Amino acid sequence: MQVDNYSMGLDLIGRLNNTILHTSKSLYPLFECIINSIHSIEDLKKGKEKGYVEIIIERDETQHIVSKDFYEDSRPIKSFTIIDNGIGFNESNFQSFRTGDSRLKLQKGSKGIGRFVWLKAFKSVKINSVFSEGGKIYERDFDFKFSDAGIENHTIAPINDKSTKTIINLINFIPKYQKHCPKHINDIALKVIDHCLVYFLYDNCPTIIIKDPINNTQIVVNDLFTENKRDHIKEIEFEFKEETFKLNILELYGNTGKSNKLHFCSNMREVKNYNLSSLIPDLSKSLKDENGIDFFIRAYVTGTYLDKIVNPERTTLSFPEVEERDPYRLQTITEEDLKEKVVEEIQIALSEYLLEIWEDKMEFVTDFIQNEAPQFRSLLKYKSNRIENLKPTTNKRTLDLELYKIMQDLEYEVKEQYFELDEELDSEDDRDEYQKRYDEYIEKVIDVGSAKLSQYIIHRKTILDILTKQLELNEDGKYSLENSIHQIIFPLKSTSDDISYDKQNLWIIDEKLSYHKYLASDLPFNQMNKDIIYNDSTDRPDVVIFNSPIALVNNDPPYQSIVILEFKRPMRKAFSEEKNPIEQIYGYIRKIHERKGTDNKGRIIQGVTSSTPSYCYLVCDITPKIAEIAENSDFTATPDNLGYFGFNKKLNAYIEIISYHKMVNDAKQRNRILFEKLNLPNT
Repeated sequence: MQVDNYSMGLDLIGRLNNTILHTSKSLYPLFECIINSIHSIEDLKKGKEKGYVEIIIERDETQHIVSKDFYEDSRPIKSFTIIDNGIGFNESNFQSFRTGDSRLKLQKGSKGIGRFVWLKAFKSVKINSVFSEGGKIYERDFDFKFSDAGIENHTIAPINDKSTKTIINLINFIPKYQKHCPKHINDIALKVIDHCLVYFLYDNCPTIIIKDPINNTQIVVNDLFTENKRDHIKEIEFEFKEETFKLNILELYGNTGKSNKLHFCSNMREVKNYNLSSLIPDLSKSLKDENGIDFFIRAYVTGTYLDKIVNPERTTLSFPEVEERDPYRLQTITEEDLKEKVVEEIQIALSEYLLEIWEDKMEFVTDFIQNEAPQFRSLLKYKSNRIENLKPTTNKRTLDLELYKIMQDLEYEVKEQYFELDEELDSEDDRDEYQKRYDEYIEKVIDVGSAKLSQYIIHRKTILDILTKQLELNEDGKYSLENSIHQIIFPLKSTSDDISYDKQNLWIIDEKLSYHKYLASDLPFNQMNKDIIYNDSTDRPDVVIFNSPIALVNNDPPYQSIVILEFKRPMRKAFSEEKNPIEQIYGYIRKIHERKGTDNKGRIIQGVTSSTPSYCYLVCDITPKIAEIAENSDFTATPDNLGYFGFNKKLNAYIEIISYHKMVNDAKQRNRILFEKLNLPNT
């Protein structure tokens, strides 16, 4: 019986369909070409002759120009041409190219599938290579396509007097990848540095040049790297869970870095990166050298462990997922474990820089809390770790929002502790321990409560300051409309069902007004809650309030009282007879007293009756005309002569005319002791 061996064939289309390349990795085909060129140059052992890699950009000239400025053509990139003077596609390399998952360059960390990502992002690839074989020079030419054959139009022939050179054309970007490809030559150069940076650290790195013919520009990437890399802060080798890693930390100046980044590399190539600001908050901005010049850092981690876990496409690292309770967790290196260890090493290496940043940050945060946001003082005591881990900022608004988030967590924590202690109250276990925890809890409650009270007091002071500003002449020499005042007291076109308690400021007029059954602001009667008042009138009081039994009086009708607020424009001088504000308020009361609605049994809804007392506030400046209207209505001046009051017996209505000055001044006086306790000015 005959026994035969057969080699496995490669289904290129199937292989490509199973190759993953995310659109965010649109430059990876170019990176693969550059790395292959570097390896090819290394294989040739060129000696004194410097290796080079030349990248030529071809733009889509059918599209309109979209430029950063008037001088740079930034049309999308259509194709790349990569030229190197390496060993080329000799027979060994060509056979490797034809073999899926080739092991030829395994010692260099190559997976043997990099060329497949070319056809994920480009429609075709053309390769021309001049190489030496057996003492002779040959030229090989072929197309690499998404087809059953894959390699088409292959030719090879001996030639004379030519140096080795390989040209790879990545032709016609597939649109979804083209869309995510940087358009500007400098951006591409920076991406090449990021991906291949470890190679730039060594003297034998080939000269890498990027050319943009349509713009007549070129960048020597090595020079860009050298110009902006002032120092190699540290090269650290560390052991972690029986694996050896190397960490390179570089200072980058100029345009090579706009953020601090950590890069995990496999076989000297970047695979995954992280913003260091998410791992070390104090690295959210640039550092300063001894001359006060800003720089950013790049931290590169390499190691055989990372070489082993990179995926075939070199687009991600396959860290193991281990559960917390897994007995092998301590021996397994997870992504989070390694990041945590690397962060620890970076913090040690940059301790001098980080300490200065931390001290400046804490001084700014503490000063802000002590002098401008005392409601957050308890955070310095109970959430110091969270405060210390805030990203540095000099933006007070940003800081205020971050502190507010931490305060919310502290308040939740206090409430959670209450329920825990409540459950333990009847327990016979260690009473001394319970009492200790209870005392600590009470202290925290007092601190957090004081912070919330401080916040509320500051809110009141701010509202009064805004209101005072609204009552002054504006830049046009005019006074604000009454709607501006109204909006501060209670939002327009809304009801108490729409607006939370902390969004209204009725306390400015009277603290008791905040406690009501139903309030309508700037709404006609026919749009109010029909269960509260049923009236088809389009008359629209500024604010009408229906009080529940606990609010103002203690008798028994369904609504114990109503309150009407009417605002007039500051310093308004003219009022016609038809617009007499007191008569206007009386008209609203009569509309409210009308009983037109019926319940589901056909009975008239009682609601507010003529015996229901009304408390009405006319808020306006006491101009001569207002004084005349008040006197004609037989109103009495208040003792301070800043307002009037009167009573309409028939309508059971008390009306008070309050000047804006009196309203604001009275509110300030009522809150004076609170403002003084927080050292807030009460002017």
